[in-house]
Amino acid sequence: MDALSPLHNLFALLTVPVGAIARGYTGFGSGLIMAPLLALLWGPIDPIIFILALGLLATAQMTIPAAKIGNWRDIAPICAAAVIVTPLGTAILVSLDGDIVKKSLPEGSSLPRWCLSQAGPTQAHGGFCPVPFLGLLFL
Repeated sequence: MDALSPLHNLFALLTVPVGAIARGYTGFGSGLIMAPLLALLWGPIDPIIFILALGLLATAQMTIPAAKIGNWRDIAPICAAAVIVTPLGTAILVSLDGDIVKKSLPEGSSLPRWCLSQAGPTQAHGGFCPVPFLGLLFL
C-alpha cells in the first residue's frame, strides 16, 4: 500500500482525534485505538514511534508535578517493568515480519476489550467491537 495516498492520510487524520478523545475522557487508551488502525496504513513500527512521541508530548507538562505527589512505592514497580519490557517489545517488533505484525496487531490490541465485554454489562460495557475486523479490509 502506498502510505502517501490521500485516502490513507484522511483515515490517519480521522484516527488520531478519536484516540485523543479517548485519552481525554479516560486518561489512557489512545494507543489502543490508534496503533491497530495506523499499523494497517503505515506498517508496524512507524505508528508505535508516533504514538510514543505523542504520548510523551501529552504528558510532559504534568510529569514534574505528578512526580512530587505520586506514591513512589506504587509507581516504582510499574516504571521498572516498563524499563525492562519496552526494549524487549521493541526487539520483538523489529525482528518479526512486518506483514505478520500488521495483520495481528488489530486483533491483539482488541483482546483486552473483548475480555472486558465478556465480563457482563454490570462489570464492563459490553457490545460489538469492530476493530479486529478492520484488518480484513486490507488483506
